[in-house]
Amino acid sequence: MPSNKKIVVIGAGISGLTTAYLLFKEGYDVVVLEQKDKVGGSIETVNADGFLFDRGPNSGLETTPLIQQLVKELNLEDQFVYASREGNKRYILRNGQLYALPMSPPAFLKTKLFSGKAKLRLLAEPFIGRSKDGYYQS
Repeated sequence: MPSNKKIVVIGAGISGLTTAYLLFKEGYDVVVLEQKDKVGGSIETVNADGFLFDRGPNSGLETTPLIQQLVKELNLEDQFVYASREGNKRYILRNGQLYALPMSPPAFLKTKLFSGKAKLRLLAEPFIGRSKDGYYQS
């Protein structure tokens, strides 16, 4: 139940902004604090010479009902940029080298993007259960 107290959300990344918005919708007085001069956290799209580049380890997927609802409520439908079919290859720039993101099991096994240990860990994901506290181990 809303009160007259202010809620301070630290960080204006997607999680902080979503939290602030949902609390605001419930009637709370919300203040968002961000140390950087821009919002969005690690998610950022850069337009350089007509090419779009996504920076950061995260991307926004509009497939979940909550995300679809938020996008609609905030009138952000026209802000989504979908990849064209011609550009279906994805790349990751790591240590100054461009790596194709593996899009098939054979490509995953051949890629130099992940170490052998990381590949084994990723392959084990479906078989790793939850810990005693109910959270997944990965």
